[in-house]
Amino acid sequence: MTDHALQPDSAPSSRSQRAKLTARATLLTSLLADESEHVREAVRRELSAMGKNALPALRHAAGEGDAALRGRARQILAARERLAVLKRLAGMLAKPNPRLEPALCVLAHLDEPRFDPRPMLREFDDHAKAVAARARGSDSALERALALAEHLGGEVGYGGSRGEYHHPANIHIHSAWRMRQGMPLTLCAIWSSVARRAGIRTGLIPLPGHVMLRVHGGDGAVVIDPYQKGEVRSERDLRRYLRENGVPFDPAYLRDAPEAVFVRRQIANLQKSAEKRGLAGQTRELQLLLSLVDRRAARPAKAS
Repeated sequence: MTDHALQPDSAPSSRSQRAKLTARATLLTSLLADESEHVREAVRRELSAMGKNALPALRHAAGEGDAALRGRARQILAARERLAVLKRLAGMLAKPNPRLEPALCVLAHLDEPRFDPRPMLREFDDHAKAVAARARGSDSALERALALAEHLGGEVGYGGSRGEYHHPANIHIHSAWRMRQGMPLTLCAIWSSVARRAGIRTGLIPLPGHVMLRVHGGDGAVVIDPYQKGEVRSERDLRRYLRENGVPFDPAYLRDAPEAVFVRRQIANLQKSAEKRGLAGQTRELQLLLSLVDRRAARPAKAS
């Protein structure tokens, strides 16, 4: 079933070639209904080799025909979409210092391919206006922290996750935004995004298992816990958390960390979630992304 004239995403040079490709893709797609798994696997390889030239036939099959054909066509389309997201993520992770908010928005497409982040980001803009109004232009770290906590934790209701802690709904930014609950890292990312829009500088503190948010001001900084709707935490509280969880003290745990650290941690959270749910394919995909991050981090810095 190999046709050397067909290359991935090749652009046909004439109407006749386009017609042949369309006919071939239609024929191959119809064979997805074959009872033989051997035949179906060969068809999937051929359709993959055709690249975007197979998309019209696959989309048509995904909407019409018998249930088995529709389901298999949809699986192929979903796999193509997932691969495109993974490639986009790989491109982001290959660059130095990937930003947290854009990375989480792209990660969301692994869970919901049609997710449009614009309504969420517009809502962050609205929250930022409310926070800025509460802070009244103050450069006090405590007043800024309280403005974030009163609005996001009090009025909007962002707080800790309920149910299965490692469920992907508690990890992905789009679902945490909708449910107003999530894991500590995801909530810190949301609160930090709102703070940035309000002109408030923040940093994420990489405590193992429980990220917290440091709010900076002209008079110093205050640590708050978005998972607990913005409760203020002292350094003594953070050290006690480490002791109670059997984590040896490391000064780095109490310092703001680069956003790239939390991009990696969020991918690791999703990998752990996939592993717990027995999703071997997703676990491997996410492990490859983690390997890419680690290889990038291990490269020696270029001399300036």
